[in-house]
Formats: sequence, C-alpha cells, structure tokens
Amino acid sequence: MLWAVGAGADVIIITDSFDISVKEVLEHNGLSEGVVSAIFAKRSHYTEQGELVIEGEMEGEGGRRRCSFSGRPRCKGDVLSAYSSGRDYDFVCYAGDGKNDLCACLRLDACRGDLAMPRKHWALAGLLQERQLPVSVVEWENGDQIREAIQSRLVV
Repeated sequence: MLWAVGAGADVIIITDSFDISVKEVLEHNGLSEGVVSAIFAKRSHYTEQGELVIEGEMEGEGGRRRCSFSGRPRCKGDVLSAYSSGRDYDFVCYAGDGKNDLCACLRLDACRGDLAMPRKHWALAGLLQERQLPVSVVEWENGDQIREAIQSRLVV
C-alpha cells in the first residue's frame, strides 16, 4: 500500500469486519493508519480485561441503509459513493471477493476508467461475470496482481 500512497492514491477500506481487526492487520504489516485514508468497519474495542466489545455501527459515513443486493446492514456501494462524492479521481479501483461487494462494483464508472477487481473463484467474480459490467474487470489471487493492475493505469 505504501507504493499507492506514494503515487498519490487515496486508499480506503470498506469491510464488514471489525475496525480493531483491520487496524491490527495494518499494524502487524508495518502500515501506519496514515497509509489508509479511511476505514469503514464495525466499531469495536478491547476492554481493560481483554474482552472484545462490538459496538455494531460501521465507522465512517455513508451506507446507512440495508444493501438491496447483499442484504447486509450496510451498503458498501453507498459507502463508496458517499466517500468519493466531490473528489476528483482519475479512476477508482475496487477489490473485493463476496456478494456484499457487488453493489460497490455496480457504482463504478466506465467513462472514468474504473476497475473492478474480484478475487478469482470467489462469489464476486461469478456475480460480475453474470452481469457483464461496462467497467474493466480483472480477477486477482494475490496482492501483487492488484498492485500491477493499478500501476498499469497510473499516469506517470
């Protein structure tokens, strides 16, 4: 992710997981919170006794309605749209793997050159094949493939 930030990218994470888990993974991999512009996740924290407390609401703005595609309490498409509204991006790349990522992919803009990146052989890949989106779709199996796809689109 450091290469993306160095290239001027705005990295956000939209997940149904817990924010504390995301932050722990980033920290474990030597990525400070400054690398990621925003984390949209279920709020959680540990008590002094080490118990995980789940607060339930997704941290951040947008996506406050139940998603009509996945049925999840938060719509990742709404979160992506709310975050990107008013920002002038050259393109948006959305990487995901599950059914709950479909709505965000449907919000991508072919005219801007956006890129949908479903994890190969996972639910999202099949759903995108069925729908034949007008945006570029590149499947991935590892983070290097995501990096390569994004780097190939960056204007140097």
